[in-house]
Amino acid sequence: MRIALETGSGIEVIGEYSLTSESVLKIETVKPDVALVSMRWPATDGLGICRDIRNRVPETKVVMLSSTSYEEEMLASIIMGASGHISMNAPGTELTRVIHIVANGSTFFDQRVTDRVISRLREMSNRINPDTLETLTDRDVAILTMISDGRGNEEIGQRLKVATTTVRNHITRLRSKLGLRSRSALAAYAVRRELLYDWNINPGGSEGGMERSNEA
Repeated sequence: MRIALETGSGIEVIGEYSLTSESVLKIETVKPDVALVSMRWPATDGLGICRDIRNRVPETKVVMLSSTSYEEEMLASIIMGASGHISMNAPGTELTRVIHIVANGSTFFDQRVTDRVISRLREMSNRINPDTLETLTDRDVAILTMISDGRGNEEIGQRLKVATTTVRNHITRLRSKLGLRSRSALAAYAVRRELLYDWNINPGGSEGGMERSNEA
């Protein structure tokens, strides 16, 4: 990919990183115009990387590279603040074009997929019973909030002091409870319902160590 990007495209690749801590730290240091982030990052969830870059280096635009579940992943990319989203299988010329578009301050999302995402969000809004919100426990809301913040199952488990498998099972039950099919749909639900509370994790909180901040 590096050779394809640097060959007569006017693009300079200033770094390639694979570890989460290294990647965000390096990006924060060199402040590139655009960062390409894989949805399937080897060390962690690519959405979390996108979130960290946008929070710590707001001048750097993020383009997410997707390999599977293109429609679902584009929705999640938008929620996390990405400026672009493109398939990993796209030709080098197309990737180059998207990088230039994003670097110049615009955004790029495949219009065909965008239309389907909008349609999906409308379907979700029509399908979810507003009263369902009242059935959510503190743990449900805490997990939804962390999903919408781009946190992976392992990080959620660490914060709640439970096993990753427990988090995975809880997310499966949440999808069933809300009638949603994917993690991206859960994130969109949390954003739409404004479940963005400030959670304090401590041993004395409710539901095994969680307390919602009164200031949220």
